[in-house]
Amino acid sequence: SVEDTEPRLQLPQSLITDVRMEFATCLKPWIGIGVGASTPERIWPAERTAELCTWLINKTRGTVFLLGADAEKDLGSLIMQYLARANVQLDHVRDLVGKCAIDFTGAIISECRLFFGMDSGPINLAAALGVTTFGLFAVSPPLHYSGYLHAIPTDDGQYDQQGGIQRVSVDHVIGYVRKYI
Repeated sequence: SVEDTEPRLQLPQSLITDVRMEFATCLKPWIGIGVGASTPERIWPAERTAELCTWLINKTRGTVFLLGADAEKDLGSLIMQYLARANVQLDHVRDLVGKCAIDFTGAIISECRLFFGMDSGPINLAAALGVTTFGLFAVSPPLHYSGYLHAIPTDDGQYDQQGGIQRVSVDHVIGYVRKYI
């Protein structure tokens, strides 16, 4: 028999119930977006993240949750500014960057239909929670340890620091995500 090596993370039901209650008015489906990463060359530009959010909202009519660490608050705010300029209905977006503890963030992610992020911790958390996850990989080769984690390479398929995540276009990402919407 083949051993199941899929990572599985279980959160307390009370935490998930808290998330459901706090965001009960948010339209489904929920889509999580991890906005940051540990190094700048792994962080997708705010305007591209906003473009993807706009496309996701227009396609699903659901709610996008922007998630990240306290150090990424400015990035979350910048994404919100781009969304406002694009006339996106901001009631379809929750900017929670730097506003949630990791366990609460995990509970939000667990309720999402999809999660999108950079090559960083949140994509691993989402995959371990059993959420269909898309990770942008530009600097290092993609991870393939989970059936829930779908790697999105750079447009040119190269993995190096030269140009980093700048080499991933919104259209390229949409091409990967489209069939899951």
